[in-house]
Amino acid sequence: MKLDQFAEEAARDAHQAGRTMPIVPIEKLRRRRLYLMVPLLTTGIAASVLAVVFLLPPNTPQQPVGDPTETTIDTATTTTTPMPTTTTPQIIAPPDTPWVRGTVEQIVDAEGSVLFEFPPTILYGRNTAWDGGDGFVALTDAGLIWMRPDQRQTIDAPFGAILDVAITETGTHVVGIEDAEDGSNRWYALESGDEVEPPPTARTTDGNTYTFGERTATIVDPDWSDNEKDETGMPLRPFDLPELVVTDEGTEVIRITVGSEDRPFVEIHDFDGRRLIIGALPVEPAVPPSTVWIIDLECSDCTQRFDTDSLEYFDLIGVLPTEGEVADPELS
Repeated sequence: MKLDQFAEEAARDAHQAGRTMPIVPIEKLRRRRLYLMVPLLTTGIAASVLAVVFLLPPNTPQQPVGDPTETTIDTATTTTTPMPTTTTPQIIAPPDTPWVRGTVEQIVDAEGSVLFEFPPTILYGRNTAWDGGDGFVALTDAGLIWMRPDQRQTIDAPFGAILDVAITETGTHVVGIEDAEDGSNRWYALESGDEVEPPPTARTTDGNTYTFGERTATIVDPDWSDNEKDETGMPLRPFDLPELVVTDEGTEVIRITVGSEDRPFVEIHDFDGRRLIIGALPVEPAVPPSTVWIIDLECSDCTQRFDTDSLEYFDLIGVLPTEGEVADPELS
């Protein structure tokens, strides 16, 4: 096939992909925009690779692929390795840090030390999570990677956003994923890779409302239907902002405004009944900086704030027991 013919077909395929992209609500447009570029990026990469192949002189020597032992090690990091299902909970010491932060390629503890690395990936939403033991999961466009100190495996899972990781009564690790393609929520057992039902121990099954013990935390989005919009579909200022709502034994104990007009999209990262992590995002760019608050619901002035240069998702380690009444957090 001639290069000009290949390029013409690639351009036609990209144009067709663009015409068939679904229309999504404004609150999901920011995070889905970059994901919807994947088919175009893939087409471009494939074109470049084939162009290099066709342009190579026929006698060009191939580069060595390295020692077979090294290839085996590399393959082990990306190939599913079946493991026996755990039937009894194991007592495993969790990482010695109160929380971690996940980027597009690393999981970093509260002191800034890198705990795990994984292949760089596009972010659709929360891409990393603690597994409840001594490891973590990272959702990439190549699959769901389960990383532990002594081994790592990848299971076949849809690209999207991690909802939660829960440990069942039998000790099996189960992870929920919001599928980026159709928005469905699907759950997988890490030990086997099988699709399973959501466990009752999950803190959230939709990524919006989190429940732990007797307390529930959710972000209530504002109604912008009557606001005048700009060309991007965003409401013109001033406009209402989201609210953080916390209930305790079914009674509302907190309702406060969160986010800002510069960063009006707020989401929950994690919740353990007492500690709560929320993040606020702007409309642009596609992979934006964010403001993150780590909140102690029983200590109003204990809030930690972080401003990140790019999109990151924070995750709590362990559980901080509830001891008293809920107090309104101070968000600076």
